[in-house]
Amino acid sequence: MPVKVRGYLTYKAIIGKQSITVENGETLTVIELFNLLAGELGREFREAIYDPQTKALGEQVAVIINGRSYHNLPDKLETHLKDGDEVAIFPPMAGG
Repeated sequence: MPVKVRGYLTYKAIIGKQSITVENGETLTVIELFNLLAGELGREFREAIYDPQTKALGEQVAVIINGRSYHNLPDKLETHLKDGDEVAIFPPMAGG
């Protein structure tokens, strides 16, 4: 079973639809999934999620895996995905 990636707001526009499925996504870590997507979706996706100075995932990008922020997972971005996992990507939010 593949891994589902859901993009919200600007990420939905970059992905071109609400969600995509990644076959064999269960063989990847979260950061490997983003690297794969950056290669497939191109420059706009890469620039939207990676910090231009550090080339790491931008601190402002919210990543939710099966309803939990990756920050709350023991292995963070090195978390291995499993069959049927859902990864949601949210852009920076402002408000008060």
